[in-house]
Amino acid sequence: MSLNQDSLIGVYLAREGVRYYVEFDHTTYNHSLAPADNAVSVMLSVPFGARLLH
Repeated sequence: MSLNQDSLIGVYLAREGVRYYVEFDHTTYNHSLAPADNAVSVMLSVPFGARLLH
């Protein structure tokens, strides 16, 4: 059995090191009765040690 995987990734760099990350994955299994699989990942990252409260 083999598989094909396609990914679409987007990164938005906001202010002061904050970034938004979105990924979409589509996997198909060749020569199999298994259905295709889709996955979506979303991540927000902020700099470690950033001052959140004043």
